[in-house]
Amino acid sequence: MTGRDVRPTLVHRVTAAGEAVSEPEGEPGPFAMDAASRQRLADALTRVAGPNGTARELRDGMQGLDARLARQGEVLGFFSKTGSPDNVAFVPTRTARALDELIRRGALRLDSAGRIVARDGRPFDADATDAAGGRGGAASLATLIADDGDRAALARHRVDPRTVVRVADTWNDARPEDRVQFETDSGRLVRALSVSRADSVGAAFAFVVAAYPESARRPGTGAGYGYLPQVDVSEPPARALAVSIVIESQGDGPTVAVPFASELIEEVLDDVLVEGW
Repeated sequence: MTGRDVRPTLVHRVTAAGEAVSEPEGEPGPFAMDAASRQRLADALTRVAGPNGTARELRDGMQGLDARLARQGEVLGFFSKTGSPDNVAFVPTRTARALDELIRRGALRLDSAGRIVARDGRPFDADATDAAGGRGGAASLATLIADDGDRAALARHRVDPRTVVRVADTWNDARPEDRVQFETDSGRLVRALSVSRADSVGAAFAFVVAAYPESARRPGTGAGYGYLPQVDVSEPPARALAVSIVIESQGDGPTVAVPFASELIEEVLDDVLVEGW
């Protein structure tokens, strides 16, 4: 997401002084988690796709997948976590020049609330879903490229119109005191500031979808209770797929990465899990 290497560290405990104590010196050993803690964590990750979870959009499809697996003596294990990592983007000089031209042309302006709006008066929103079901700011993008002159200006500066949507959306999502991408004066945009920090939120969703033996199904859970089945994770799955979806600078996990995962599961992964490989 950030373009930087991240070295994972397992923390064994935190002292009273707030110091994290990691692996002892020498070769790193296995990080042991007792069975009860492991089961509790798995149950929590199952509920991310429950009726109150951030991946609840997946629940109906996953319950249908569980029904398919049940017909062949298996039970679904689905463990997931949404995320919305903060990134830092930069507005290079070329992009700033393109934005300045769009400001002069009236393609970007401020409304009374201080948001950047397009020619049709709608605020730029990289996360909104349009009436046709397009995601990731399709309406904002369509408005921007509808004007021949605006489209030509972007082409001259070799700037993707999606970049404009992202920068404007970052401004709109930020608190007024955190807005740094543009210079303003008396409620109007003056110019873009090049090489300025522009925080943006990325979309992330990691999940494991697995087929366990029916004996792993724990009682009192599943579709009849409004949730996905919870399984005894001490039993090994017959088949399992681990998937990580990361979409940089395109909304957040629940509204962007989860719908993408839904399409991926429906079109590819559920058949693979049921039929095996």
